[in-house]
Amino acid sequence: AGGLGSWRLGRRQRRAELVQKVQEAAGTPPAERRAAKGLAAEPHKWRLVGLLPYVDPARETAPAAVKDVHDHGVGQKLLTEDTEVIARHLAGEVHLGQNLRDCRHVPHLKGGHKLPKTKELEALKKEFHDCDGYFQAGPEQKVVLIEALRKTGGLVVGMVGDGINDSAALKRADVGIAVSGAVEGARACADIFLTDPSLMTIPEVIEISRKFFERVKAFLTYKLTQMIQVLLFFLFAIPFVKPVDWNSRYDDYVSLPALALVLIALLNDCTIITIAYDYVTLSKMPVDWGLPIMYVSALVMGSFNTGASLLMLVMCLNSGTDSSSLLAQMGITLSYRQTMTAMYLELSISSFLSLFAVRTHGFAWSRRPGNALLCACIIASCLASWLSYWWPFTSGDDAHMKPIGWGAIAFVWCYAWFWFHVQDCVKVLAYKLMHKVNLFGINDLHAGYEVGEDGGYHDDGADESKVEEEESPSPKKPFLKGLVPFFGSASQKKGEVVDEETKEGRPEADEEQPDGIGS
Repeated sequence: AGGLGSWRLGRRQRRAELVQKVQEAAGTPPAERRAAKGLAAEPHKWRLVGLLPYVDPARETAPAAVKDVHDHGVGQKLLTEDTEVIARHLAGEVHLGQNLRDCRHVPHLKGGHKLPKTKELEALKKEFHDCDGYFQAGPEQKVVLIEALRKTGGLVVGMVGDGINDSAALKRADVGIAVSGAVEGARACADIFLTDPSLMTIPEVIEISRKFFERVKAFLTYKLTQMIQVLLFFLFAIPFVKPVDWNSRYDDYVSLPALALVLIALLNDCTIITIAYDYVTLSKMPVDWGLPIMYVSALVMGSFNTGASLLMLVMCLNSGTDSSSLLAQMGITLSYRQTMTAMYLELSISSFLSLFAVRTHGFAWSRRPGNALLCACIIASCLASWLSYWWPFTSGDDAHMKPIGWGAIAFVWCYAWFWFHVQDCVKVLAYKLMHKVNLFGINDLHAGYEVGEDGGYHDDGADESKVEEEESPSPKKPFLKGLVPFFGSASQKKGEVVDEETKEGRPEADEEQPDGIGS
């Protein structure tokens, strides 16, 4: 009995000590301290009745998403309003660094909307760059830190959040991403709203955007190449190549009809739009436009095509006046009007083939084209050949263009194919020279690519397995079902966004959510 009484006494004593520690931690003075200060005891007003521990774990997919984003060359920082202990625990869960700083010294917005001075932002940028994140960061301090990176660091900043305290930062960031379950205010301020609870959609967004980026660069390079080819062709053909010098019955100047130019542009545009489905090589680092490099490569390829077209023009003119010319010995004799048709076909075929050259930095065959792009080029080339054979738009002696035979069409095809391969070799050589002298910082801009022996860029995203995945995307995780573009409208009705896979509506979250990995 004595032992039982001692155990009960020890239990009550431990409980009293625990209550006292909790009260001290909560800021409630014990009864002894209240009596010492002359305060009346309030045993029934403030009384500890229990502890309610809350756990705010990171999302299950957060560690994998953080790793994938890091593998894409994107730096990541943690901004949270939680205390240091919770922030460090969260950073450890998602495999971020433990070099976290207290955000209490970060200035707030002056007057609620003005940023601190530039010197303060520069100091914050350096500190932010050296650490892994901040804890106890308020909404205004998050805005200041984001602006420090954007304005003084020249960086493209993305923000991932879910709470109302993240709304201002989501709005200020270049790319604001509100995750599934975010409050209405965060969704309204974000550029992208994820309906899929998985954070793996974020690295998928990066991959999709880089694919779009590479395709747009190929599109712009192609348009520049074709513009240079057509402009330089007429710039040199009109003053220096006068058909009348070959035959007095020919025109004084090269005069390709406007209809032919319109057809060339129309078929080119119908073909180039299929580059949206082309296969691309993904960079492992953030990408940049590199406009000077784009101009140089387009100038090289466009100028080369111009030289090939001018040589073709001279060969066609010689065929009708010189029996010893190459075309005449092959049995191909073209009049001036037929020469214009042959030039229309040569400009068309060379344009279609140039599309395969501009899409890679290595040889054109280093990465196979998309099925849509290949089919579009074949159809456009066949249509241009059919028009050259029939040319139904004009007739009579005053026609500007006249049909040519299949023999001449076959020669134009072989001629264009031959010079396309030569152009491809010249392009590869030009890129190698640019890398050797680091022209316009090309080595830094293309640091995320693996350069092969042929000068082309290779990575895991261009192998056959990845190609098969692009042709047949997995139905278990479609991109568009996990991503909803959002442009600032907060007028969505409850249950409007639905997960198509589970057919379950996204629950509305009108209260502030606890900070997570993206806060």
